[in-house]
Amino acid sequence: MNIDREIWQTIEKMPESLKQEVLHYAKYLIENYSKDKDISQEQYPVKKTSFRYLKRNVCFTIA
Repeated sequence: MNIDREIWQTIEKMPESLKQEVLHYAKYLIENYSKDKDISQEQYPVKKTSFRYLKRNVCFTIA
């Protein structure tokens, strides 16, 4: 399964409140990483992270 499809299927299962938090976090990531125009996979390698870890340790800010 490709990453886009996996993300889509996961988000489809979420209630609207969580979808809004994911959207805010995605925009935050885009804003922070777009400041560095030379982003590459070598600079920011993909790390596999347990969703349970994220669920317990990530705090979303709602603007």
